[in-house]
Amino acid sequence: MEYTDTESAKTRRDKEEARFKDIYAGEVRAGNEILHFERVGLYEDLFSVMLPKSYTDMPEALAKLKYPAENRPAVIKTNDDTTVNFAFAYYAQAFSEDRVESAVKAFLSGMRRANPGAKFFETRFLKTEKQVRFGYFDFMTTAFDADMYQLFAFVPVRGSFLHGIFNAPAELMRTWNPVVLQVMRSIEDRDDRFGKTERTVKENG
Repeated sequence: MEYTDTESAKTRRDKEEARFKDIYAGEVRAGNEILHFERVGLYEDLFSVMLPKSYTDMPEALAKLKYPAENRPAVIKTNDDTTVNFAFAYYAQAFSEDRVESAVKAFLSGMRRANPGAKFFETRFLKTEKQVRFGYFDFMTTAFDADMYQLFAFVPVRGSFLHGIFNAPAELMRTWNPVVLQVMRSIEDRDDRFGKTERTVKENG
């Protein structure tokens, strides 16, 4: 296939941009952040996920402000200025791949009722890198007088329910969306009975 000079330049830019959105390729550029990802174990090593090395646990006082509900996620990883967050809530209740679609639809319906002013985007069903079916939806809300981009993922882990959450300022939606989806797809069980790979990763959480 032949390309014009303009098309060739665009193709090169697209490839370069894609390279800096691959969490396994080394350096990831998202907004003003230059990140490197690593696989970490969470919830006493129940599962692992790829997360930015520089992200740390959100201070409890701030977590109570940003996630006011008492059943807030137990794991909240945040950047230096606490504007970009990954959170994970694991519930010991029966959940399997065949329940993913109904769970996503139920949560989405509840979010629409609770946030009538929110703008909802995609609802999709994908598979993790270990071929486990999961679902997600993303949306925009107004919080603390600022628009926030959020993505909710619903993943079966060890026969139970894992809720993955991402949020960032609205203007970062485009740059972060492909990265977040890779993060959610990277979730994998770390139990031998559920297809665990060797524990060659850094433990955390």
